Amino acid sequence: MAFGLPVLASESVPIKRIIEEEKCGHVFRNADSEDFAGKLLQIYHSDIEYGKNGIEAVKKKYNWDIDSERLASVIRKFEE
Repeated sequence: MAFGLPVLASESVPIKRIIEEEKCGHVFRNADSEDFAGKLLQIYHSDIEYGKNGIEAVKKKYNWDIDSERLASVIRKFEE
């Protein structure tokens, strides 16, 4: 996502959620080469700016600056 390229990933609940929420690619059924090829063609023929959507998601949501604050917040709760 950070490189501005569409994402094509096999099924994984957390990855699928991110890809679908951010509209940055497609998820194919695990070990299904026909589904993989079909999703790759969907990306290739689409007008959706998957790469741009991925970059924006990384800038705004999926980066260490944001994740480190979430982690620090959880740690602070346990220290109280």
